[in-house]
Amino acid sequence: MVTVSTVLQTGAFLAVLLRFLARRRARNLGVDDWLALLALVFASGLYVTGILICTIGFAGFHASLLEVDQLERFLMLVYIDNLCYALTLPTIKLSILLMYRRLFPTKTFGYATAAVGAIVLGWMISVVLAQILTCLPVDAAWNLSKAADSHCIDQMKFYYGNSISNLLTDVIILCLPLPLIWRLKMTHEKKLGVTAVLLMGGFICIASIVRLSYLGAIDTNDITYTLVAVGNWTSVETPLAIICACLPTIPALFRVKNRFTSGCSGSTSKTDGSGHHPALRFSHHHHPSANLTEYSALVSDGASAAIPLDDLTKDRIRISHSFAVQNARPGE
Repeated sequence: MVTVSTVLQTGAFLAVLLRFLARRRARNLGVDDWLALLALVFASGLYVTGILICTIGFAGFHASLLEVDQLERFLMLVYIDNLCYALTLPTIKLSILLMYRRLFPTKTFGYATAAVGAIVLGWMISVVLAQILTCLPVDAAWNLSKAADSHCIDQMKFYYGNSISNLLTDVIILCLPLPLIWRLKMTHEKKLGVTAVLLMGGFICIASIVRLSYLGAIDTNDITYTLVAVGNWTSVETPLAIICACLPTIPALFRVKNRFTSGCSGSTSKTDGSGHHPALRFSHHHHPSANLTEYSALVSDGASAAIPLDDLTKDRIRISHSFAVQNARPGE
């Protein structure tokens, strides 16, 4: 499972890197991108603690075979791991919601994303606080010598409440933009393609369901052995969430990269009666040292600004470039 976790964590790193390259090329970095980066930082902490749990934490061994200090080390690592988990998922959910608001800038949808975002943020704060204050005193969560005089929450109820609420918000966020996508003015095939990209987040829901199904197998008296399956699916769920959240932004990297080629090929294929491309606006300026004709293609770029839904068409994303050509005088 360490190999699978490493592959997925590397994939999450590459997904965030490509996302930032795409946004930088389009000069369109936003808060949602920085939240995705923050989620990657939290997920990296989760990955490191997961590796430590599997190596120096003695995960997979029966608790009855471990020394007290070995068991306390396992419990301390699990405590940190749970805290990273509680920070990672809501952060990437907030990133997704902010990305939705940029893609669909309508008032009603803005209210919907704000309401869901408030729920996610409230859930994040409550779960993080509950995790930090699992026991009073705090170090009684892993210090067995203080366990007898401590007050701790019911860990199993906490795990179930956390997992079920997490799954419900996953489903809500996944379904939130689907009605708007099918109202867009684009071909049926493109609607299916956009829907398929967003529904890839369904893999996160599947991972959450599988993780939830393993909670019933946890035995708090043999937690070093019975928590392994849940930990494995935790290692899958978080980097997969980051990858799926970044996928819709990555194709823009290749669109922006190929702008000039697309613009030049389009300008030579169609002309109006004067020999000029109908999509270009011409303005003649006399430079002191040469006669220049400046061509400015004043068309919008869907990658750099939000587009009202009513104005969307299937070919809304167009190319924007300015370039100059020197006119030779007769006889030169």
